Amino acid sequence: MTARFSALAASLVVLGLVGAGCSGDPAKPKPLKSSTAAAPSSSGGTASASPSASATASSSAAAPSMPDAAKGSSAAAAKTFVRYWVAVLDYSGPRGESALLRRLSSARCLDCEGIADFIDSVSRHGGRIAGAGWTVKNANVTSRSRDGSVTIKAAVRVHPQTVVLKEGARPRKFYGADRVKTFKLTRGGAHWVVVRLDQGV
Repeated sequence: MTARFSALAASLVVLGLVGAGCSGDPAKPKPLKSSTAAAPSSSGGTASASPSASATASSSAAAPSMPDAAKGSSAAAAKTFVRYWVAVLDYSGPRGESALLRRLSSARCLDCEGIADFIDSVSRHGGRIAGAGWTVKNANVTSRSRDGSVTIKAAVRVHPQTVVLKEGARPRKFYGADRVKTFKLTRGGAHWVVVRLDQGV
């Protein structure tokens, strides 16, 4: 396996796309059980038939604001924060800007850093990420430690996405899939931060 392919594979893993299927794969995965209509993203948008149109719309939209319900230290606030983090991810990918996502994530979260680095790399090289991103279907607290950290298991729909790694590169289309993602949160000043993300890919 070449270093270039390894880097690509790692990038797709952190975006949750490995295992979701790619249009270049020899065999296509089974279709999702949901209807074929565009599904809303966690930030309220819909998937566009045109990747470039989707990217343009996303880049002009305002960044999601953290809801008051996500700012507390309760388990309910932690679950709301996970939904907010995903909304920021959905905003950051098509826009090609990871600053807000990084502020909500610890540098210790390897997958969080990997996602942010991939977004910045694609943007820096003139590529794009298009699609409706992730939608959190449900989220449940599975444990809470004495230090106040919380572990949340979330059922997530990864919607179909198109990734162009750099300007002029062939678009890679990925099919959607359901995933279970586990978030570990801790308090980082005035709000939660993600310190670990296990993607279940």
